[in-house]
Amino acid sequence: MHPHPKILVIEDNNELRTLFRAILKRQHLSMVEADDGAEGLVLAHEHKPLMILCDVHLKNSNGYEVLRQLKADPETNAIPVVMVSGAHDDGAALAAGADAFLSKPFTATEFLSLIRETLGSPA
Repeated sequence: MHPHPKILVIEDNNELRTLFRAILKRQHLSMVEADDGAEGLVLAHEHKPLMILCDVHLKNSNGYEVLRQLKADPETNAIPVVMVSGAHDDGAALAAGADAFLSKPFTATEFLSLIRETLGSPA
């Protein structure tokens, strides 16, 4: 078990995962990462992260389907899920059950603020 709180990032863009990792590391948060929805669902069960960031548009799956499965599963339904997209469809994400929405592009400050709000504590 890693000593730092974990955040699961389900994102198929390597550069964006690298950015998330760098920002989270500076805040003493560790990151578990998946590049598709199926792997993300497995990691959510294995790691029970504090929160999950999930891209809406994944290469082999739909982020909304991943969200639906996470929220339908008693083992993962209490984990806050933040949907991430450049499509600015925050209303659709929240209606689908997301706890929050992060619109691309974003700043590190916006990202950290969202984490703090979602977790309900300083990050």
